[in-house]
Amino acid sequence: MSNQKIDLTNARQVRGTLPLGNVQDGSLLLKADGSVSMTGNFSLGGQRLLNVGNAVADSDAPNWGQVKQAIRGVLYRRVARAAATGNVNISNPGTNTFDGVTLSNGDILFLAYQTNQTQNGLYVFNGPGAALTRAEDADGNDEVKPGLQVFVSEGSTLGNSRWNLITDGPITVGTTDLVFAQETNGGSYSAGDGLILTGSTFSVQVVSGSGLTVSGSGVGVDPAILLRKADFVTGESPAGTINGSNTVFTLANTPVAGSERVYLNGVRQRRGAGLDYTISGNTITFVSAPQAGDSILVDYLK
Repeated sequence: MSNQKIDLTNARQVRGTLPLGNVQDGSLLLKADGSVSMTGNFSLGGQRLLNVGNAVADSDAPNWGQVKQAIRGVLYRRVARAAATGNVNISNPGTNTFDGVTLSNGDILFLAYQTNQTQNGLYVFNGPGAALTRAEDADGNDEVKPGLQVFVSEGSTLGNSRWNLITDGPITVGTTDLVFAQETNGGSYSAGDGLILTGSTFSVQVVSGSGLTVSGSGVGVDPAILLRKADFVTGESPAGTINGSNTVFTLANTPVAGSERVYLNGVRQRRGAGLDYTISGNTITFVSAPQAGDSILVDYLK
C-alpha cells in the first residue's frame, strides 16, 4: 500500500498512519498552498481565525485591525450617557450623579470642563469612590484625534448635545490639552420675540427708530432717541458758596442744552438774560445772589 494512491472521494476509513504522499489530490482536500478552493460554507465551530492578513480586494475578509480602522474613519463618534458640567476629581468623583443623571458602573461620562484640560475626554464610571478610567475606544493616540465627536444622550443641561474636539494634532492622550467645543444640543430652534433665526445664527431684531443699536460689541441705546436712566440727574446741589454775594455755581456735568431745571428754595427759576439765571456749559450764573440759608437744587440730563 506504500505506493498506492488513495482517492479520498471514495475512502471510508483508514487504519494506521497514512503517508500524505499517498493521498490523491481531489475536491475534498484542503491544501496549505491554497490551490484547492472551497465548494461550500465553512464553519469554524466558534473558534477564531488567527493571524489574518490585511484584505486587499473587496471580496477579501478583513482582519479586526482593519475593521476598527474603518469604523474610526467613518463613524468617528463616541456616545456618553452623561456629561459633567464642571471639574471632576477623576481619582475620586465622590458622586454618581452628573447633570441630573445617576450613573451605573460601566456608564460613559464625558468631561469637557476639567481645570487640567489634559484630563478632558470620555471615561468609564466605576463608582463614586473609584477612579474614572478612560473609555477603551477613546484612550489611545490613534483614537483621540482632531474632529473626534462626542454625543451626550442624557442630562438636564447638556443632554442631547454634540461636541467636537478642536485641539490640533498631534495629540498625546494624558499630555495634550483637549479642548471640546459644543456644536448643538441636538434640538430644533425657533426665534422668539425680538429675535431672528437665519440658518443656525440668532440675531436681535431691532425696530427702526426704537433707539436700540446692535453691533459686534453688543446691544446699546442711541441717546439721541432713547434716554438712559443713567442720563438723568435729579436734585443736584451745584458747587458754590451761598452767601448773598456769590452768583456763580457749577454742576458736576454739562447738561443737555435746555434740559436743566433750577430750583431756588423749591421755586423753579426762569432761564434767560434779565430773568433769574443764565447757563454756559456746566456753569449757572444767577441774576441775584442767593442768600445764606437758601437751597439750590438742579435736575438735568447729561
